[in-house]
Amino acid sequence: MRRELMLPATSSAPGLARAALDDVIPPPELALRHEDARLVISELVTNAVKYGEGKVRSPIRMLIEADEIKVRVQVDQTLAAVGLQAVKADPAAGRSGGWGLGIAEALADSWGFEPGPPGQVWFEFRA
Repeated sequence: MRRELMLPATSSAPGLARAALDDVIPPPELALRHEDARLVISELVTNAVKYGEGKVRSPIRMLIEADEIKVRVQVDQTLAAVGLQAVKADPAAGRSGGWGLGIAEALADSWGFEPGPPGQVWFEFRA
């Protein structure tokens, strides 16, 4: 199954992304990992809204592809995705955020990015 959609570059985008994932991959298909996939998709879309918009509030393209082996989600933003790195969540370090890619790295089977533009960040969960 494949689903492509355009999300508004607003605070509603993560919820719309989670709903799209739920429609394409119902929870039993990912078993216990469904909530992990929902968290990672929220983080990537939130990053695209927060860091990818610049002064232009262009829509965010999201592509979900799923088959019996894996689920792959790709999030595209209009601006480049340069120098991305995963940061392990460590509240003691005094940071209040910026851990989205660290969450993706910890929970997904694989993740990566293409700097672009457009910048693309993706993750995969395998059955």
